[in-house]
Amino acid sequence: MFKTILVPVDGSEQANHAIAYAADIAVKYGAEIILLHVMATLGSARIPPDLEDLARIEHAPLSEADFLRRYGERIIEAAEGRARKGGALRTRTSIRVGQPAEAIVAEAESENADLIIMGRRGLGATRALLMGSVSLKVAHLTERACLSVE
Repeated sequence: MFKTILVPVDGSEQANHAIAYAADIAVKYGAEIILLHVMATLGSARIPPDLEDLARIEHAPLSEADFLRRYGERIIEAAEGRARKGGALRTRTSIRVGQPAEAIVAEAESENADLIIMGRRGLGATRALLMGSVSLKVAHLTERACLSVE
């Protein structure tokens, strides 16, 4: 039934829950999991004041772009480790730049994903009733099956 499952990840607890669901489904159906991290921007070549000390310690210039790329890579690596720990045998990773919902839908289309599993973001007292803006937008923008998890 499911051959390819797309899981957008951002390092949040909700994303971790989505990975667990995806791994469970992937094991059952022998599906491949594609873990996607979306960066809103590539970042600039400048070294932000907050990173100057770190750049000095590392003996390497750490531009905003370097920091964002490394951060994204760490999120993806941790997500892949979680998926494998959950029993998923086939995983791939992808990092895109752009608006999250649009990038998620584009990745789902290009990879012909059967299912998109995303974390749902709670909003105060109405937490159980409302989905986060990205997960809601993805559900509206795609014809593909979507599962949002707490």
